[in-house]
Amino acid sequence: MPSVINAFALLTLVYFIFSVLAVFFFKGILSGDQLDPDYMNFSNFTMALVMMLRLSTGEDWPSVMYDCMNTELDCIPEVNCGTPWAPVFYLLFVLIQRYIMVNLFILIILQQFDLYYLPDDNVLDRFKADVTNFKHVWKSFSADFEGFKVRGNDVQKFFKDLKGDLGMSNEKDQRAIERNLVIMNIQA
Repeated sequence: MPSVINAFALLTLVYFIFSVLAVFFFKGILSGDQLDPDYMNFSNFTMALVMMLRLSTGEDWPSVMYDCMNTELDCIPEVNCGTPWAPVFYLLFVLIQRYIMVNLFILIILQQFDLYYLPDDNVLDRFKADVTNFKHVWKSFSADFEGFKVRGNDVQKFFKDLKGDLGMSNEKDQRAIERNLVIMNIQA
């Protein structure tokens, strides 16, 4: 729960900052295709916050952006004249809100799932341990070849030194290791 509260606080801060900036930049734009003087505009902080929440749902945000970037010759100042750099504001808001904040919430959900719902001996933890062990053993056997290959004479010892599911450390018989290498079609 603390991580969700932190993410929600960060999202609230993003909405607050963008609402204040929207009032500062677009409060003089009261009408357009999507903007109207009664409910949908950036005339004060509350209206701007409602607009930011509306835009975060994806509801026709490009039309609101076009209303705010209206610089045609027939526009009326303090009614429907915008600024040409409004796309920067809107694209930055959509990028931060949709692609970063939503992914942050998804990350928190996955992290909580990993902590509380996966068993202690899960496949992901074993995979991480196997990969770490493989890297360590590979590094020791491939040092002469700058990490690119292992000597043919060392392949059996390499698999013998690997621990876990990848290796053959539990094999006592040298012939069993050779048989497994032949089955895997690895030439030593």
